[in-house]
Amino acid sequence: MEKLSKRIYCQKCSRMVCKRVPVTLEGVETYALEIKHRGYELRTFMAVITCPVCRSCYRISGDKGIEAKITNQYFEAVKK
Repeated sequence: MEKLSKRIYCQKCSRMVCKRVPVTLEGVETYALEIKHRGYELRTFMAVITCPVCRSCYRISGDKGIEAKITNQYFEAVKK
């Protein structure tokens, strides 16, 4: 059975931050993150992504999706 891509949305503002796309490595099907922005395209298995709208920060993996919400220390320091 073929896996389908899955969209990952910010938990705070519901903006799409990336997609999980199926990849095959050495015969094993898994997911990778696909991040597109202004013609730039990046695929990776794990990333820390900051939402461009609300500045929420998430640790995201291809297999599990959002694993944890991270405190955005840089944004909090600038805001003060």
